[in-house]
Amino acid sequence: MTMTIQILGPGCRTCVALDRVTREPVATQALDATVEKVEDYRAIMDDSVMTSPALVIDDQVLPRRPRPQPERATSTPGRRLGPPYPDPAHHRREPHVNIKILGSGCANCVRLEANAKQALAALGLEATVEKVTDYGVIASYGIMRTPGLVVDEQVLVSGRVPDAAEIAKLLTPTA
Repeated sequence: MTMTIQILGPGCRTCVALDRVTREPVATQALDATVEKVEDYRAIMDDSVMTSPALVIDDQVLPRRPRPQPERATSTPGRRLGPPYPDPAHHRREPHVNIKILGSGCANCVRLEANAKQALAALGLEATVEKVTDYGVIASYGIMRTPGLVVDEQVLVSGRVPDAAEIAKLLTPTA
C-alpha cells in the first residue's frame, strides 16, 4: 500500500526545507510513498491547518514538535537571581536632543544659539546644535519671523530670543 505524504505550506524557506528532509528518506530508503507539495490555500484550510508548514501522512496531520525552550537559571537557596545583565545608573545615557537655530545669522540668531547652549549646559543634556540659514528650509517649518528654535523637529519659539532659563524650561519635558 502506497503512503501519501503531503507538505502543506505557501512555499517559504521552511516549507522547502521540510520538503527536502521528507523526500530524502523516501528516496534513499526506497519507501513506497508519494510526496507532494500543496501550496493551495483552500486545500490547506480544508485540512484545518493553522500553522505552516504542516506534514500530512495518509490524511492525518502530524502535530508540530514544540520548539525547545532555553533552560532557565534556577536560584540556590538564599540567593536571588537578578537581571541577566547589570544595568547600573552610570551606564544609562541621557537622551540626545537635536536643536536647530533657524535664521539668517543675524545678532538675534547668534544670541539664541548662545542661550540654547547655555541652557543645555545647565541641564547637562547631550545635544547637536545646527544653524539653518536656508530660507526654503526655514519656511518649511512654518516660521515667518526669525530667529526660530526647533527641538527634535518641533518648533518651540519663533520671532523672539528667549533667555537661557526659558529655553531650559522648554527643554525639561524633552529631558
